[in-house]
Amino acid sequence: MVAIDGTTKWQRIHRSEHIDDTLNPRWEPVNINADLLCHCDLDKPIRISIYDWEESGVHNPMGHFDTSVRGLLKAKAEKRGDTWDLSKAFTTKSDSGEEFGKIVVADVSVDEARKKTPKPFRVDENSVLHLTPVSYT
Repeated sequence: MVAIDGTTKWQRIHRSEHIDDTLNPRWEPVNINADLLCHCDLDKPIRISIYDWEESGVHNPMGHFDTSVRGLLKAKAEKRGDTWDLSKAFTTKSDSGEEFGKIVVADVSVDEARKKTPKPFRVDENSVLHLTPVSYT
């Protein structure tokens, strides 16, 4: 969403579980309503942000990347042996532009709730994005 002053205002749609004591977390898969996430516009900008969790409740922003649902769908990575192909990984950056690490999308798909969706591909308000991200530093 763009504010009157031209800045981008982001709305939190989902917060993952907290994972203790690791620099390479593996998050549980998440299902997000496509209408809530992108108002069924596969090209609408979305931001994925990563925070360092603090017991105080004031979590430190570490990095983020901007994409879209279409971008996530195109970014599904392949596993090669014991490692992930990083060619489609998202590079997270701090607000100052410093590179922080990479996020690999291990699995992503959109369930079209009505299954009668005409071509070209689109989603409706009942569709669900299935997303499995894996941090890779």
